[in-house]
Amino acid sequence: MKIAIIGGGASGALVAIQLLHQAVQPLTILLIERQNPFCLGVAYSTQDIHHLLNVPVSDMSVFPNDQLHFLRWAQNQHDLPKKVLASSITADSFLPRLVYGAYLQSTLDQAETNAKPGVQLERITDQVLGIQQTTNEATLHLQSGNSLQAQKVVLALGNPPPTNPNVDTPDFYKSDRYIRSGWSAQALKGLEPNEPILLIGSGLTSIDLIVSLANQGHCSTIHVVSRHGILPPGHRTNTPSPAFEIPSVPTLGHLVRKVREDLHGAETQGLDWRPVLDSLRPVFTKLWQSLTLKEKERFARHVRSYLLTHLRRIPSQAEGVISAMLQSGQLLVHAGRVRAYYEDSSGSIQVIIHPRGTKSEIVLHVRRIINATGPNYNYQTLKDPLVLNLLKQGVISPHPIGGLMTAPNGALLDTFKIPSNLLYTLGPSRVGDLGDLLSIKVIRHQALALALELLRHLP
Repeated sequence: MKIAIIGGGASGALVAIQLLHQAVQPLTILLIERQNPFCLGVAYSTQDIHHLLNVPVSDMSVFPNDQLHFLRWAQNQHDLPKKVLASSITADSFLPRLVYGAYLQSTLDQAETNAKPGVQLERITDQVLGIQQTTNEATLHLQSGNSLQAQKVVLALGNPPPTNPNVDTPDFYKSDRYIRSGWSAQALKGLEPNEPILLIGSGLTSIDLIVSLANQGHCSTIHVVSRHGILPPGHRTNTPSPAFEIPSVPTLGHLVRKVREDLHGAETQGLDWRPVLDSLRPVFTKLWQSLTLKEKERFARHVRSYLLTHLRRIPSQAEGVISAMLQSGQLLVHAGRVRAYYEDSSGSIQVIIHPRGTKSEIVLHVRRIINATGPNYNYQTLKDPLVLNLLKQGVISPHPIGGLMTAPNGALLDTFKIPSNLLYTLGPSRVGDLGDLLSIKVIRHQALALALELLRHLP
């Protein structure tokens, strides 16, 4: 029997690890990744040691029921350079993301070694272009011209790339001075220290870019523009707040009012706001699923970016860099949206920004623009050949909020909302059904549940 996992980043690796751990009957797991190395994906492929995990070691274990697994692994890595690992690693440490990538690779290797007889892993470097299904089997067609058969298929496609912001001058996006994704290896390549730069988006990707620029000795202005103009706050050590009490009528309005009341109560008592928002984490999916589609759309428009910015925090090292740059005036944050770009023959770019809540305009002059906005979860606009193939067949259905329609067990729904008995997914592709408060802590639970589901229903 074979299970194919399409996507060898973190989500795919987590499912493969759980399958290797849980399988007791002969099974071949096909882990397919279009480019080496495996396990890293976009997030953990960075080689910059200043790009830190934005959650502590204690929340990054691969295994839901062994929260200190990553901590023990990191404390025993004596062969990693000292500049990469701090001399003393605790549960509250924030380690470089490249270390976490090494942890995923090591844990997958160990799971493969310890798997039951007949349970094996095949790593395949190729791209899946399409899938043909029969009643009980799927045939995967690869870019190399080869094909594979499997009884179950997991789409672990990770975060889609961002979309280009809507502007009056979209032809600019063809310019060499525009980088479509902040994760691109070319994002900062060739940028001179005295060249001003604009980052579109003020989330964690921009934080990484700013930290990289600081460590490269960049001395010119760094502009950041986003809808709210708010940077992620830093972590604090706080006493956990009581569990969030779900209102008897959990409409979006009631929920927002309840959160505001709790925040006001914390402020009145001189307490930090972070534990109040953290109390939403354990119940977020339940709250999300209690909302109507119209309320979810309102949340996506008016609440999502503000809430996620305050929930996705940064370690003190990054916070220190950001604070110093803000104080010096080198880092300028603008609340608004880009209206147009105009590039002259010398490569200088004039950027027109419409500030939030005004009818005025401001003009920036930069030499490079990087799109650091979040993933584009609108699968109808993605150019991935596999997604296009499955959409054309009608075997997957885009969720109106983002991601793909899924059954509670992770099975993909077709255009008639019928769950597949062959195709499953997890992680970012389920944001429409589960909400997009995504983290390794969330996805590891999905990976375990999905692995058990797949094994339970193998022919």
